[in-house]
Amino acid sequence: MVKQRAEKLEEEEGFKPGRKRLKELKELVRDELLPRAFSLSSDTRVWIDPVHGWLAVDTGSANKAGEIFSLLVKAIDGFPGRSLKVTASVPGEMTAWLSTGEAPVGFTVDQDAELKARDGKSTVRFANSIAGTGRCGPPPNARQAGADLASRISFLLTDKLEIKRIGRWTS
Repeated sequence: MVKQRAEKLEEEEGFKPGRKRLKELKELVRDELLPRAFSLSSDTRVWIDPVHGWLAVDTGSANKAGEIFSLLVKAIDGFPGRSLKVTASVPGEMTAWLSTGEAPVGFTVDQDAELKARDGKSTVRFANSIAGTGRCGPPPNARQAGADLASRISFLLTDKLEIKRIGRWTS
């Protein structure tokens, strides 16, 4: 780009630019191009189901999901979205599901879980093997629990109400 600009200057002025002028030209071009050199582009998929009132954001970052939610609220007048509010402890509820093997209506407990000791020192992960944690002392806190919705879709629910590893759509 510096070379192109130098040739253009030579045509306009009738002589080649000197070393000092080339150095200034190089710095100018660098300053113009630098902001574009490290720009990042990313796609985040968003699913809006207005019939059932669902909004899903395909991102691994809660901050990114919040940012997209805020942009939708600003962009769409009367956007009916609001943050999810819970009335019970999510880890406590998931621990109860795993202990009893019973999930809320429409859901079933799946085979994956992550449990954390109450003292916070130990973590145990179960994959394709859990059918209830049983009782031997105070129950651990569930940090993740696998679930199945209406025998159509399975997912892993975290203690922050994030849904991960969505899979198995069946009819």
